[in-house]
Amino acid sequence: MLGRKTLILFAGQWINYAVQLASSILIARALGPEMNGKMGFAFGAIGLFMMLTGLGAAQAHQKRVAEGQPIPLCMGTYTAILLSLNLTAVLLCGIFWNVISPKFHTTPEKHAFFLFLAYQMMLTLSNVFIYTFYARGEIAKAGFAGLLSKIARLFLVVCVIFLSPNLRGVALAMIGEALVLIGMCWRMSAGYGRMILPTWQSLKSYWAYTKPLAVTAPFGVLGDSADRVIGGMHWHMAQLGHYNIARNFLGIAKNVPSAGVTVLFPRMAALYAEGRHEELHRTFYEGIRKLLLLMTPLVVLGIAFSKLGVRMLYGAEFLPASTAINGFLIMVWLNTLLTPYHFLVYAIEKHQKFAYIMPISQLLYIAAFFIVTGAWSPFGLGTAAFVNCIPNVVPMIVVAGLCLKHTGISFDWSIWRFLAAGLLMYLPFAIITPYWQGAGGLFLATPLSVGLYILGVFRLRKMIKSDISYFLDLIHPHRLYQYVRGEISQA
Repeated sequence: MLGRKTLILFAGQWINYAVQLASSILIARALGPEMNGKMGFAFGAIGLFMMLTGLGAAQAHQKRVAEGQPIPLCMGTYTAILLSLNLTAVLLCGIFWNVISPKFHTTPEKHAFFLFLAYQMMLTLSNVFIYTFYARGEIAKAGFAGLLSKIARLFLVVCVIFLSPNLRGVALAMIGEALVLIGMCWRMSAGYGRMILPTWQSLKSYWAYTKPLAVTAPFGVLGDSADRVIGGMHWHMAQLGHYNIARNFLGIAKNVPSAGVTVLFPRMAALYAEGRHEELHRTFYEGIRKLLLLMTPLVVLGIAFSKLGVRMLYGAEFLPASTAINGFLIMVWLNTLLTPYHFLVYAIEKHQKFAYIMPISQLLYIAAFFIVTGAWSPFGLGTAAFVNCIPNVVPMIVVAGLCLKHTGISFDWSIWRFLAAGLLMYLPFAIITPYWQGAGGLFLATPLSVGLYILGVFRLRKMIKSDISYFLDLIHPHRLYQYVRGEISQA
């Protein structure tokens, strides 16, 4: 069941990102690198103002719902928290507008910025429903609503480009997407009962869980937005546009680990609360193994085809984005290995123990990004993308010890065998493509590469028959259809 939920979440999010990628391709081709850079800077600046909405209330909401607390009260509490934090973000935006506005030269561009702000606020409020679905294990509902909203966005973007390509029109298309998302989520959550106002006790309950995250979580949002703001300071807007394109691909690449961890989190929390430590160990290690089994070949193939993909999808003017894509892909593989340990600490509510190191890791990341993007720096977009892994790598100094102490789960060094299999998989591309450039060399090397990876995984891990049966069962068409149909019918 856990695997099928992960597969549904993975497939739904990937389809969502694929539709979103189609929108970004149309926008980039219509507006060009410079305008795409301005859009990236806008979202980066807005992210800084919205970082208060990342205080950790999402994790608190997901955990409280998973524990069986009344859903209408939980949703009302989370909504009240988000509304207050969103209003604070608007005030901050107004205070710092004179600092941001010079990047937007025309009135329509400035209008677009505030429309992007409204869009982000609406997406934040949709998390009330999305995280409720996740906590209840109703993954198909979240995926279905997200897919419909992304399709609506694609349709609206096509209309904007056909009528009059401009940044303000793109922002309005995104507002339409958010309205569809909230409307669908509202409809599918009708069975939970009418949302009720929070009580003082419910607010205290959320704050008790959120308090240790009140320092760490905003730094995470800060790190996610600061790169585009710093890039806007150091780079030309066209170069920031190339980096922004790479971030679009990052959303698709990180879908695999994020889908798995999102489903694992409530399961790990429940197993730990029930004292079922052996099952917790088995669930955790099997989860990491299966995530790496999928993620390793995706990263290798993504790196091999990045230049060809960017040239075909965006055009030659966006070709420098391929370097940043490669850096992000390597970062995602490393994060696939580390993120489950972070979420295990959240699941057992020991996150306050490493609260102090999270701001340090984020500040180290921001400093590193500032250095590698400076005009004096010899590093390129690829290095700038890769340093995004610092916020996950540095805290492992503490996280690994907490996992071992409280759950007995240690760092499994055997999973580095997947790294060896991945390097073996890349070997045909390294040998063939320097002598046969272009699509011909890539397509010749691909079957050899996949064959070597399968050989490497089977030999190095001694993969047993049950692993193959597990994946075949997950993708069985009839069982998958019945599962999705059963979840949707509950709405």
